[in-house]
Amino acid sequence: MADEVLHLKDRSDDGIVGRSRLQRAREAFGITIATERHAANTFRNGATLSGVLQHPETIGPEAVERLRESFEALHKGSGNAGRIGVLEEGVKWQATSVAPEDAELLASRRFGVETIARIYRVPPPVLGDLSHGNYSNVVELNRVFAVHCIRPWATKWEAAIGRALLTDRSVEVEFDMDELTRGDMLTRWQSYRIMREIGGASANEIRGWEKINRRTDPGGDEFLRPANMMPEQTGQPIADRGGGAATNA
Repeated sequence: MADEVLHLKDRSDDGIVGRSRLQRAREAFGITIATERHAANTFRNGATLSGVLQHPETIGPEAVERLRESFEALHKGSGNAGRIGVLEEGVKWQATSVAPEDAELLASRRFGVETIARIYRVPPPVLGDLSHGNYSNVVELNRVFAVHCIRPWATKWEAAIGRALLTDRSVEVEFDMDELTRGDMLTRWQSYRIMREIGGASANEIRGWEKINRRTDPGGDEFLRPANMMPEQTGQPIADRGGGAATNA
């Protein structure tokens, strides 16, 4: 039965069956994997000079093997990068492939990270790519990560749990995402101050959100009431209608 299955649907073509991101973007993942393999093979087997050695005369297989081995011993591998090659007996070097820099191999690998981040709606700095990251935009990207990546999945989980696991429809499931904003202490405490000053939360409620011990004095559970605010219907400040002055906790 559908109500007995905890079904988290990703993007769907028909609104019923979800398709995974891996299935939808398998070509993008395949290109990224192929790029990583190509980079590994390039740095493992590639020589700084990439091409063929041309001898002016016909030489036998043994001479060809000796010539190749001697050349690779001097120039193959990253440890021999940048060495100067000396060719004798009229041997000429002919380049036959493009250097990794010309092929923009490093840029292709970075683009693979950006592609995967785009598929899952994850900011690249979250995946460790700080090429375009700085202090100001990383803070904002963390907020984007919470809103556009985590929040949609949390909503799917909430709906699936409520549908499949709860029989009392008056009970609601909600994930607490406050931890994702705990790193931005200044913004968090500024919002607490606004809540406190307009009477939206008591001191003990705010301390509870921050996992701080409650205040034992009566003022910890009291709510502030701004003295300069008045209901629209009366045109009089609340304090002038017998409600008392604002209380500071």
